[in-house]
Formats: sequence, structure tokens, C-alpha cells
Amino acid sequence: MRFFYKVLGFTCFAFFGLAAYGDDNSPSENRFFLEYSLAASGFKFRVNDVPAMSPSYQIGTMGNIRSRFPINQLLYKGRNFIEIEFKVKKKSEDGLRIRLSIKNSGLNSDVFSDDNYVFDFKVNVNHDDNSFEVVESKGNQSVSNVDFRKVSGSEMLEEWNKYRISFDLAYDFYESQYRNLGLALSDEDYDGVFKAYKDIYLAIESNSLKPLLKGFLDKYSHDTGMENDEIYESLFSDFLDPELNYELNNFDISNSKLVIVGNGKLALLDPSPISYSSDVLGEEERIMIMLWKDKNGMWNIKD
Repeated sequence: MRFFYKVLGFTCFAFFGLAAYGDDNSPSENRFFLEYSLAASGFKFRVNDVPAMSPSYQIGTMGNIRSRFPINQLLYKGRNFIEIEFKVKKKSEDGLRIRLSIKNSGLNSDVFSDDNYVFDFKVNVNHDDNSFEVVESKGNQSVSNVDFRKVSGSEMLEEWNKYRISFDLAYDFYESQYRNLGLALSDEDYDGVFKAYKDIYLAIESNSLKPLLKGFLDKYSHDTGMENDEIYESLFSDFLDPELNYELNNFDISNSKLVIVGNGKLALLDPSPISYSSDVLGEEERIMIMLWKDKNGMWNIKD
């Protein structure tokens, strides 16, 4: 059976109906995508310390792939940063390339085809000594103070290396409450996170999850221009399709561990104890949920 993730607090929806022209400071009309190409490589990334997928999962291939992630819902006005952790195999010829692009028109173009971008980060392979060279470039002038910094790694093939790219944005993104109102979390919060996940599972089981997603839906709507109902339906459309025959699995906490992200203010269980299975597709999809705790001790889904 194949495993996939749907993520509440970060989701890989495609954006619909991109505007050709619009307000220069409106996130909904300026879409940010992390574009990438890999050749016998693997990588994972966080935006403002929020993982784009399960922390135990990486994007990887022994062949070649090119794709893009939408990340508007993880960005904020002011200073932002993206951490990229990657490993390039010795057999790789083309290495790895990552670009943060800005689009205000359709998505028919190939990755890396537009000149409107924040940064471009390319890893070139040197087979003579099994090392690599990073080539960095800064793009769009509406983005200021782009800074590249190596965090860890030996710049050798077959080893994990981490880089951090910081930049300022003037766009009017929705400001998530957890950033200002969330309490600092620790391993002692495991019981609270476990109970919150169980409550969410029961809400899914009773078809009453939507009210718990209000903050998440509000930010996603503000930053993409999609309506709340459209976002919710897109998130769960596969699970509700009778032809795919998805069923909610039993709540399974046996292998889950507490992971704290979001600069210490978000928590998740990995792997997620909430999942669906389709016997038609032979797939299991886990629901990855990030939570924050307010001053009253209440747990909330990341907005």
C-alpha cells in the first residue's frame, strides 16, 4: 500500500483562477511557489520552521523529477525564511535546483521558466572529489534583503546538508494567531496534543470538523483568493468520493512521536494517527495536523 499525506496547516492544493493583473501587495494575486528539479537526490524543506510534509518524509528520486509547491499560506509580511535540507547521490548528473517563484498569471508554464522569482538555489555536482557547489542568485526587486546561509553539512555528496534563505516580503499576508498568541511548547505537552488529535478524529468521524478549521480556512482564503467552502471541499473531496471507497481508519497512536516546530509554538504527531485507506487505489492517506496552545490552555489547529 502506498502512503500519502494531506496536511492541515499546509496543503498542496493547486491554485485556481490566477489573476492576470491585480493589487501589487495582495497575496491572492501574487502566488509564491517553491519550484524544484531533482536528479538522484532528495530534499525536504520548512517555511518559517513549518514543515511542508511529514518531518520523517523527504521528496526524492533516483531518476529526474520537476514540480512545484504552493506556499502562500506559510508566508507573512516582513521577514521570512526557508530551510532546505538535501542529499545528492554520487550517481546524480544534474544535482538539485530550487527556486522560489512569484506568479500572477496561469500555471501552464514549466518550472523555472519565469524571471519573476525571489531566489534561485542550484547544487552542481563535482564527481572528481564527490563534492558539490552551490550557485545562488537573487531575483525580484520587490523582495528585499535576500540572504543565503549554510547551516550544516560538509558540502559532500551522499551526506545531508542544510541551507537557510531569509528574505523580506511587503505583501499583506494573513497573520496567523499562533505566532503572537501561541505558548512555547515542550515534550510535556504530549498528553494535550494526544487529546486534541483524538478530539479532531472524533470530529471527522461525526462530520463536524469544519468549525475547528476556521483559522486555517481564513488564512488560506485570504492568501489565495479561494472561498472557505471551496478549500474545505477540495481537502476532503477524495475521501467523500464513493468510487474511491476511502474509509477512516482506527485512531492509531502506536508509532507516533511528538514533534515541535513553528519556532517552538506548533506541535504535531508523526506519523499522524489519523488516516484514510482506499481499497480501490491501494493507498493510505494520513492527515497531518499542526496545533498551537493559547493562554487558556486550549488547543487550536494552525491558522
